[in-house]
Amino acid sequence: MNFLKPDKAGVLKVLQRIALHHPRSKQITALDILAEDYAKACQDMTMGQFEAAAMEANANSGYFPVIKQIREAHEKLCRQTPVELRAGAEEAWTPEHASLSRERAKEVIEALRTGIKPAWMRQ
Repeated sequence: MNFLKPDKAGVLKVLQRIALHHPRSKQITALDILAEDYAKACQDMTMGQFEAAAMEANANSGYFPVIKQIREAHEKLCRQTPVELRAGAEEAWTPEHASLSRERAKEVIEALRTGIKPAWMRQ
């Protein structure tokens, strides 16, 4: 997932992809301007969240999605639990998973500090 804030270039790529689904839309001629506006309006999202919300809004609209629809789709996606967001999740997130993640994070931080890879990273 991309944790960067939406910028004009990234938003433009997403809007260009959506525009392919709406060839008669008047917005297509102004994608460059729209990308800047959409990026400013969605600064509270990451680029990955923006892309997911834009695609969700596009899937649920017969027209080119506007900022309001993208923000509503983002709110909807944020309300879903992490298990619902994982495609084909076979098991729920457990405390054991969280514990392993914490331990691995500590090992990665230590590896960054010392330059020595943890055993599970070596191949």
